[in-house]
Amino acid sequence: MKRFILVTDLDNTLIGENDATLSLNEHLLELRDQFYLIYATGRSFDSVAHLMGFFQLLTHQSLLTPDYLVASVGTIIYHRSYPELGWQNHIDRGWDRDKVARALDNFPGLQSQSDREQNPWKLSFNLLGEDHKLTINQIQTRLLNFGLNCNIIFSSKNNLDIVPIHANKGLGILWLKQQLGITNLPTLVCGDSGNDISMYEHGFLGVIVKNAQPELLDWYQQNPSSNIFLSAQAYAWAILDGLNHFGLLPSH
Repeated sequence: MKRFILVTDLDNTLIGENDATLSLNEHLLELRDQFYLIYATGRSFDSVAHLMGFFQLLTHQSLLTPDYLVASVGTIIYHRSYPELGWQNHIDRGWDRDKVARALDNFPGLQSQSDREQNPWKLSFNLLGEDHKLTINQIQTRLLNFGLNCNIIFSSKNNLDIVPIHANKGLGILWLKQQLGITNLPTLVCGDSGNDISMYEHGFLGVIVKNAQPELLDWYQQNPSSNIFLSAQAYAWAILDGLNHFGLLPSH
């Protein structure tokens, strides 16, 4: 019988301080059959597999295997190694990647990231220059002028992802909960950067790590909620802190 859902970002949240990750693993292994585990990350499936392998090499222990992986800032959802085709069909509506690419061709202040960061539902860029907010507003205006309604996701100082309007981490989690018929289960989301903001926008329980990026802390200051806990702990210590704060771990 599942009691709750744990959703966590990987880099600088679950991963970042090995002792913290291993301690959290130890707590969660005892009750692994009592919760759904979802990793929600900006990384691709292959990149997550590489990260998990590297963690095992460093620590001689494995990360917990998630029930689902919400990858590439919410554009692809995997069950084991299989993409959820229902999700792809859902976010594909109204999405025209080629048109988005043409609209932003040679846009000042944007530098395309490597091919391995791209997928059919995501265009990934580095933001150049100093005034990122101005550039993002200009991008939004350009896309709307082309009749394109997209999600623009800024994170970690200079990463910018443009994805379908129905896609991000938070919407992916909502869709999964509906598909699995577990909308009533308490859900704790954990993150550190701007691409995690969407996870905190749906009334889930949330913990923000102490080492969070400025864009997530700024968002939290503007959107305080008793459902969202700003931990005094960093990395996976904060996840453990959040699980205890919301009473999701059994008391010994």
